[in-house]
Amino acid sequence: MQEETQNFNPSTFRFEAEETGETNKQGAGAADLWVQGRWFMFFAEGFVRRTTPATASPFTSVGAWGQIGVPLVERTLDIATRINWLNASTSLSGDQFYSIEGQTALYVSHSQHLVIKLRYAYGHQDSPGMTALGPVPLILPAGRTQLGTLQLNLAF
Repeated sequence: MQEETQNFNPSTFRFEAEETGETNKQGAGAADLWVQGRWFMFFAEGFVRRTTPATASPFTSVGAWGQIGVPLVERTLDIATRINWLNASTSLSGDQFYSIEGQTALYVSHSQHLVIKLRYAYGHQDSPGMTALGPVPLILPAGRTQLGTLQLNLAF
């Protein structure tokens, strides 16, 4: 895998990828579970990834997330919650990320063609410090993060 960084070019209004010269080898595996009934939907995924940087020791990352949704008004309004967990490196302590997110979705056309979603997420990233991390990437800077999102989905 060739590592790249993204830089925003304001004259073209695009993100342009530039190679860093660093390469990593990666292998990964994942498993999904989907269960749906008339009044609920549950989806979960777990994964493991092994990264071998060219200039550092290999490390293994593991993570999982799950989401459950419940309709309040059939084909019109539903709510959902999602939890996430990631251990960036199983050989380090103090590098875990976790979050919880709540969502309300309004189906404008009583179908999934036009959906307005309002989401709020709270997350926390632990860090053992930059020296201990080495090549292990974190999801976010250490500490708490809160994010509100208004999302419009249009399918045709």
